[in-house]
Amino acid sequence: MRDCNQDERNYVIACYAGSLIQGETLLAKAIKTDTIKRYLYAAATFSLAEQVVDPRLDFFGKESHHITKVLSAHKHWEDIPNRREPVTEQMLHEMLKTNPHDDSLESALYDWNIMGHYYGYRKSEWVQDSKNLRKRILQRLPNGDVQAFRRDDFIFHGKDGIRIAQGDSVTLEDTPDIHEIACRWRYQKNTNNGEIKTQARNDEHPELCPVRAALRIRRRSQRCAGITAADPIAVFINRHGKPQYIDDALVNKYLQQIAKTVYKITDKAELARWTCHSLRVGACMTLFNQGKDESFIMFQLRWRSKAWMTYIRDSPHLSTQHIKAFNTSWNAMLNSLAKTA
Repeated sequence: MRDCNQDERNYVIACYAGSLIQGETLLAKAIKTDTIKRYLYAAATFSLAEQVVDPRLDFFGKESHHITKVLSAHKHWEDIPNRREPVTEQMLHEMLKTNPHDDSLESALYDWNIMGHYYGYRKSEWVQDSKNLRKRILQRLPNGDVQAFRRDDFIFHGKDGIRIAQGDSVTLEDTPDIHEIACRWRYQKNTNNGEIKTQARNDEHPELCPVRAALRIRRRSQRCAGITAADPIAVFINRHGKPQYIDDALVNKYLQQIAKTVYKITDKAELARWTCHSLRVGACMTLFNQGKDESFIMFQLRWRSKAWMTYIRDSPHLSTQHIKAFNTSWNAMLNSLAKTA
């Protein structure tokens, strides 16, 4: 490639990466992105030995955009098997077997899964990192505040959106006067900080009501000795009778046990696809299965791009809808044939 310009060298090395992705390797099998990078490094050494500029780099000394596109696409494909599975309605039904009115971990996680199904929570928005928590380190924002929700991030409204007095010393009981829960994000991954989303009371299915779940979460936090208004609100009482923050390891273990019970899955690698992020996937799938359009899903679950489409998973509901569509098309064809017979 001595006589080629740098862009041509970039293109050739990107084509080589493409051939590796297709399985054109010594063992004739697919390899991972990191392994491909090592192949490219080895190929580049031949050019360097000839005192030719590294074919992986562009004119500015950065990785060529040709290579970046190829490797990014492969990495995206590579990560597909590790995508998180959703918390489903069947799993929520299994969670209902716990008592939603006590302070146990199971009851607390039931409430958070209900809230997550409406709000599509990200992990950092409500739970703590288990590794940091063992060191007594809470996730914090640059100003020192905790990153996860606090009590004052749950705002309750009465009729016509009138805010209900809810000082930290006030214990709010579940009454029909509380019509809505407004959830506030002081910080968000999409940088839309300070955003507030409101959900209405669900009296048709009280077990799925976000207002009731939020009230239980707030009261549970108030009952936990030593947990202040400035602390994360996602807490429970452990088996030793002491308050404890909910962390990602506890959530993962709980969801995997629920999935194992509901879907009779025993493979650990398959069960590992249920994690904290499954709440967000589940919220997305519920709206998509019910035919909600893109703008509704993006607005309700706080997306600014089409990234939500990567959360769509195979489901019995989609299969049923496909069958209905196929049957409708088939019946139309049969009717057309009958008319011409």
